[in-house]
Order: sequence, then C-alpha cells, then structure tokens
Amino acid sequence: MKEKVDFLHLSCSPANAILAKVQPKRFVTNCPAHALEESIREHEELTGEPYPYAHNTDPYLRDALWRHLKEADAVITPSNASRDWIQDNIKPKRVVVIPHGVDYPMKPCYPEKFGNVGYIGAWGPDKGLKYLIQAWSRLNYPDSTLIFFGRESERMDSFIRHFARGGRYHIYGRYESLDEVMPLFSVLIHPSVSEGYGMTVPEAMAYGKPVVVSTGTGSSMYVEDGVNGFTFKPRDVETLAAKIDDLRLNFKDYTEIGKRAREAAWELTWDKIQQQYVKLYEELIK
Repeated sequence: MKEKVDFLHLSCSPANAILAKVQPKRFVTNCPAHALEESIREHEELTGEPYPYAHNTDPYLRDALWRHLKEADAVITPSNASRDWIQDNIKPKRVVVIPHGVDYPMKPCYPEKFGNVGYIGAWGPDKGLKYLIQAWSRLNYPDSTLIFFGRESERMDSFIRHFARGGRYHIYGRYESLDEVMPLFSVLIHPSVSEGYGMTVPEAMAYGKPVVVSTGTGSSMYVEDGVNGFTFKPRDVETLAAKIDDLRLNFKDYTEIGKRAREAAWELTWDKIQQQYVKLYEELIK
C-alpha cells in the first residue's frame, strides 16, 4: 500500500523504493561526497589493488544513488568541496552546504608549548597518512611524537614501518571521548587527499588546538591559513613539514591561533546547525 507524506529526510543511501512507496511532496537527502577520482587513484597507487567500494564505482549502484539525488528537492552536504563535486558530477536540483556540528567543550585545552602532534580519524589510503609520515620522518624530532587515534589504527604499525625513515610514533587506537585525548597533543594534523568533511578538525579547533589541514579535507573551509590554523595542498610533503616546523620554532608567536580556532568552531555548535536545517525545511514546505 502506498503512503503519502508531506516531507521526508533521507540518508545518502539509494532510497528509490522508499520514495515510490511513500511519495513525499518534498524530500531532502544528505550526501557527504568527496573527489572520488582522487580516492581511487590513491587507493590503487598505494595498494596496487582495484578500488574496493562498489557503491561508488559499480554503474548500477552508482546510478541508483545518483537518480535518488537528482530527484531530491535539496541535497545537503557538509562542505563547499562536496557541493562543488556534486554540482559538477551529479547536477541535482539544488545543493545546500550544512556542516556537521560540534559538541563545544566548556573548557578549552590550549597547548602551552609545542609537544606531540596528533592525528584523529580512520585509516585509509585517501587519508593522506603516507604523506604525514613522510613529513614527520623528515623532521625527525627527538622530543616530539606523532600519535594516532581512531578505529583501524592498529593497521598503522605496518604502515609506519613501511614509510617512516625517522621520527617518533605512538598508536593509541580507539578512544572513549575527546576529553581523554585532547590533552595528549598540541597540534592536530589532518592530511586527507580527499574527504567530504573531516569531523575531527572543527572538534580540535573547539578545544583550542592549532590545526594543520590539507585543502583536500572539506572542513578546511573553516581554516584560514595563518589566522586560526594552517593549510597545505594534498600530497605536499615539503609544505606540510615546513608548516609543522614553523609551528615548532615559533610556537609562542602562535598562541592566539588556538584561541581564534576555538572562536571559529563556536559557529559550528549543534544549535546553530539545527537552525540551518530548520530554515531549509521551512523553505521547502511552504
């Protein structure tokens, strides 16, 4: 039996069967797209194997998703980079950028000096960790450690052994809360080659951490180079190493960076993100 509803919000998975059954007057869908061709290139060059995610490459599955997105009254995506890729490749009716929100901590965790450098996130070829390790190897600091947090980080051990030529490393793995890990490092690095958003960047900024972020990371749109953080082009090992080294040598001069990062993250609290969703819903159901 068919059911009719006025408004429907769907995830990024193909939902053509649901749409046929429910027949909404208006519907929106989320799609955290990224530069797929860059992810495929990075995976194949790094592993020597075909890109394994069939939902992105199989024509039947891809076309089912794209048909769903084209029919939506609005496609919601978390970054300008995602929006641009969706507009160029899928061409839906409308694309709206609404970022993911952050749980804003009551107390910041400003670093007092340059210490350890952290990466928080999943492991994957397109995360750019190869380039981060290569940059850290060049620096080869005797008193600072590059530390990894996140799921699948147990795979980092062999990855480090393969690419590291110097430097100190430690793998923490999964964690319970950001309050637990933020005191353990002074600077967050997010080196993704291609990523729709990169949640841990605004989260670290909310704690008052300086961040060094590749422009391949969607959330780099909130990082103003030299003002509230630092940016570099994906795969640019030399520039990444230089940005880290400059932070280390001039850390006292950059004490305001973390404060400005925290101020920028205030605009991404969940109540403000909720307002953006409500505004879009109201526009569509009038």
